[in-house]
Amino acid sequence: MLQRLNRIYRKTIGISEKEFKLKLRFPIYFFTRTLIKPFVSIIPFVILYAGIFFTQNPNIFSLINIYLAYQYEPNSVIYYYYLYEFIEANFLSSFNQSNYLSWLLIGNVVFVFSRNGFNAFIERFQLEKFWNTIQGIILAPVNRYILLFGFILITLFESLLFFILLIIISYLIVPVSFIQIIFVFLIACLMIIASAGIGLMKGAVFISTESYRAIFELIQFIILFLSCYSIPFEFFPDFLQPIIFLNPFYHGVSLAQNVYFGIYSPNIIFSIVYIVIFSIVMVFLGVFLFNNIWKKYGIHGY
Repeated sequence: MLQRLNRIYRKTIGISEKEFKLKLRFPIYFFTRTLIKPFVSIIPFVILYAGIFFTQNPNIFSLINIYLAYQYEPNSVIYYYYLYEFIEANFLSSFNQSNYLSWLLIGNVVFVFSRNGFNAFIERFQLEKFWNTIQGIILAPVNRYILLFGFILITLFESLLFFILLIIISYLIVPVSFIQIIFVFLIACLMIIASAGIGLMKGAVFISTESYRAIFELIQFIILFLSCYSIPFEFFPDFLQPIIFLNPFYHGVSLAQNVYFGIYSPNIIFSIVYIVIFSIVMVFLGVFLFNNIWKKYGIHGY
């Protein structure tokens, strides 16, 4: 049993090392893509929310409402309503003027981990098809689960560099305990496992035909956009909110943000169970569909 586990471990690490060496063929591109490119998705929202919070300064209107309500009747229901609304928006929420930047950074941690998992296989398979060596991966006597977790490890390492950078920036803004940071990292790991399972299905379809790549990209965009990684759940229209709540990636983003800011509620248990089950299902489903799609439809496009 131990020998078998040791073989699985060595094969998984071997796949990761091979992929790591391939990625480091162009080290400048690797590190700029890893550390700089992800910021492209953050900067527009930083500018947007800075404008909302500091230019328009919506807190002024809330304070005016509180003052007028207090002057009208100090112990009125309206006064306590505005007071609670102000406290909730500025102190109880994980998204407010004082911590919106950390909220955005933590959301983008899960977003980048998930996106890298989605794209882990298709980028590699595209290169293999270009080199005419794709059959080497498909026909190699390597267990598909070992292949999957080998790719997950190298994708995790690639994402880890970005995670460290964002956590340092976020910690300087809103300091938290080391335990909270570890939990955020574990949540991001779960999401990269889930997205890698989906990415393996995406890669299997890409091997057989490249015609549906744009459709998969659109589905991926919708899933990640509706994860609320950069736009709060409350900002979405009411008819979209039930759909968002069904999205496992929304639960991953929300869970990471709530854990980081120390906001705990009964929904946390549900979110943890939901994304753990989803990750396990995607691993098995990804391997199952990968094995069946390429066997049934073959390899096309080179």
